Amino acid sequence: LASIPYPFNMIEIVPASIDLLPEVKSIAHRTWPSTFSQILTKEQIDYMLEGMYALDTLQSLVKDKGHHYVLAKDETGYLGFCAYEHNVNQT
Repeated sequence: LASIPYPFNMIEIVPASIDLLPEVKSIAHRTWPSTFSQILTKEQIDYMLEGMYALDTLQSLVKDKGHHYVLAKDETGYLGFCAYEHNVNQT
């Protein structure tokens, strides 16, 4: 059998430690403007990024609120992230 080259880079999913939170911030700053520019002004986007993706905010969410960030990466670098938290408002 002839081998067929795989056309895509392998993507690895990795937990984002505190040391990797700057990558989360960087991805947010690269993606928010193009993602939300049709529904938010530049000023609104800047405000949201400054509030939600400041490093001290991200660190506090991880350390104090139990948030988790997960990064997707390939050999070119970090591509995207997601965030989650467990047991929100369980009463």
